[in-house]
Amino acid sequence: MADSVESSPTPGSPDPASRSSGPEADAPQSELSFSVASGLEDVLVAWGLVYETYQRQGLIDPHEFRIHTSPQAASRNAAVITGRLHGQTVSTLTGIRDSGAGLPLDSVYRRELDALRTAGHRLTEVGLFADRRSDFSRAVGALLGLMRFAFYYGWTGGWTEIVIGVHPHHVRFYEQVIGFEVMGPTLSYGAVRGNPVVPLCLDPDTRRRSTPLPRGLAVFLRERIEEDAFEGRCDFAPEPLAASVLPAYLEYQTGRTSGPHSTS
Repeated sequence: MADSVESSPTPGSPDPASRSSGPEADAPQSELSFSVASGLEDVLVAWGLVYETYQRQGLIDPHEFRIHTSPQAASRNAAVITGRLHGQTVSTLTGIRDSGAGLPLDSVYRRELDALRTAGHRLTEVGLFADRRSDFSRAVGALLGLMRFAFYYGWTGGWTEIVIGVHPHHVRFYEQVIGFEVMGPTLSYGAVRGNPVVPLCLDPDTRRRSTPLPRGLAVFLRERIEEDAFEGRCDFAPEPLAASVLPAYLEYQTGRTSGPHSTS
């Protein structure tokens, strides 16, 4: 929930499940404004924040491009969601709809994802979560605000299943607050220096009928995001893309992740 393990609070941060009671866990933080990035410049700012966050957490190596993403995220299949405070991007999350290029989680959970595909599900992977604040207890509201957008991006136009990969320490948060379920074993994820990852899935159409609803999911269902909110998302048009740092970065990233734990 795009290196999916990175969609979770990063390894070493507080267990969000232990901090998720009260208003902060039940609703997006009101001072933040959430939207879908419409231009490449905004996308690169968001992925620059991802780079800074993962550098701070020791999940990736430093490099000259100073952004972090995946090849699957750099496409029209993706929606980059941002949280802004006083005009500055302070949090972000990316949703990626499945395509012929596959999903980042295919690098470690191809069998589990193929089982969902064979069962008729159309998948959306959510990842690349980052927040300017180092204390995750202050970022839970931002995560839920971003996840509300990602939830509807993964549940519009016939898309049926949302998948994420998280550190084992944070499984309980996603299960209890949003309603995700574990779908595979804990494995090492080379994209984040071999940290452990657990794959989770959510069928929104089925889960919304459960009683009681997880409190985060209840908020999502009350505060709907319409499908047209995603129509103006960044389309990664060839000309601005070619003039940006992204092609050189993706070439660099592909070269680094071409082994057995590739995200490409």
